[in-house]
Amino acid sequence: MNNMITNNIPQETVNSVLIDILKGAKDAGSEIYGASKTGIVKAVEFAQEQSPMVVQEFLMWKFAQSVIWVIVGVIALGVLSYLFKKCVDWFPESEGVSIIPGFFCVLMIVLVCCMTVVPNIEQMVKVKVAPRVFMIEWVSSQVTGKNLN
Repeated sequence: MNNMITNNIPQETVNSVLIDILKGAKDAGSEIYGASKTGIVKAVEFAQEQSPMVVQEFLMWKFAQSVIWVIVGVIALGVLSYLFKKCVDWFPESEGVSIIPGFFCVLMIVLVCCMTVVPNIEQMVKVKVAPRVFMIEWVSSQVTGKNLN
């Protein structure tokens, strides 16, 4: 059937149509390439423009996040210290029962200090004193899968 159609159409016409189609595809391809190249250049320029601001905002956020956690830790330390004092007041020293709640409160105070207050104070200092070191460590932790908040 295709043979019958091409037999009725002169070969020059078929060649001319194919050449027009290929030229159109070539022109459209160069337009797409030009638009893509322009888009990529604009995206790179935008990224170069915005990168310093994004890094600064990220560092400010990490500092604020650390401040919040330190405040939460200090409040927890205050509550635990109050509970420890109440445990000591509620149970006379002659009873061995006061040791258990007191030990629990002291243990919780140590855990809050070690898990909340100290690491976040360290992070606050690192963000303010050595922001590049903080960023390198943060990126490294993201690549290796370790979590730095």
